[in-house]
Amino acid sequence: MDSELSYWAVLAAANRWALYALMLITSGSALFAVLTPLPQRLRDAASAVGQPTSLLAAFSFLASVGLGGSEMMAGGPETLWSPDTWSLAASTSLGHSAALGVPAMFILWGGHRWQLRPLWLFGALGGIASFLLTGHAATTTPTWLAATAVAVHLAGAAYWIGALYPLHKGLRDLDLVSNASVIAAFSYRAVVFVSAIVVSGVVISWIQLATPQALTSTAYGYRLIAKVGLFALLIALAAYNKLVLTPRIELGAQDGARALRQVIRIEYALIVLILGAAVSLTLVEPPRALTHVLSTDGGSYELL
Repeated sequence: MDSELSYWAVLAAANRWALYALMLITSGSALFAVLTPLPQRLRDAASAVGQPTSLLAAFSFLASVGLGGSEMMAGGPETLWSPDTWSLAASTSLGHSAALGVPAMFILWGGHRWQLRPLWLFGALGGIASFLLTGHAATTTPTWLAATAVAVHLAGAAYWIGALYPLHKGLRDLDLVSNASVIAAFSYRAVVFVSAIVVSGVVISWIQLATPQALTSTAYGYRLIAKVGLFALLIALAAYNKLVLTPRIELGAQDGARALRQVIRIEYALIVLILGAAVSLTLVEPPRALTHVLSTDGGSYELL
């Protein structure tokens, strides 16, 4: 039984990792296109990555229901195909999240397909809201504060992640003047979104840790330290981009554009690791849960 439970837990965690990435990429591509003045070529780039990731995210939402139900049933491989498994999971917050997340992903697909701002915006907001229906955002008190902090955290992360591919493509395909304009617009907005990520992250950590001592005395705290350390490296790269590379691009230095493309690739790698660290936080109880009786339903979306 333990090995079977571990097997489903690993699969559910792997799917959760994919869902984090896919939802943030497709929602973030939409937010980047809506909130940033872009030439048509970069809007096309945002749509090019957003269309397939929206469909993959919809599939991952559905998979989270099946895998979460199988984890709760703790059976063998045949458990995944049992109607009882899906019925059980559908009645939990995993089902509620997928019920919002799947339509939101199809709305985003339409937004990316036809580049319609209302669909981009409503799809992105729906995707973010779907993560608030399960896990700590839905069960932590005060719920309004936890849900608000997670929503802000998600929106900030989505915008940043969604911007990377279009920016990388622009640095290869656009002239330096056009790139300088886009990067300047992104940098201005990124300061706001990164600040929102940091502030909301502090709020979520304060709620989840319950006490400062828990940061260095619990498994959750150790994993949070790893995630924050990776995020600090990402912030350092972002500062280097803004303070060193962006001015060089604005002055017309072609080597600045090449260097920024390389840094964006490193940012991608760090983001993959950060999302993995976020998934690891869902595999252990947060310290606040050790002093509060909370119901669990087979899965959660914990971004910090």
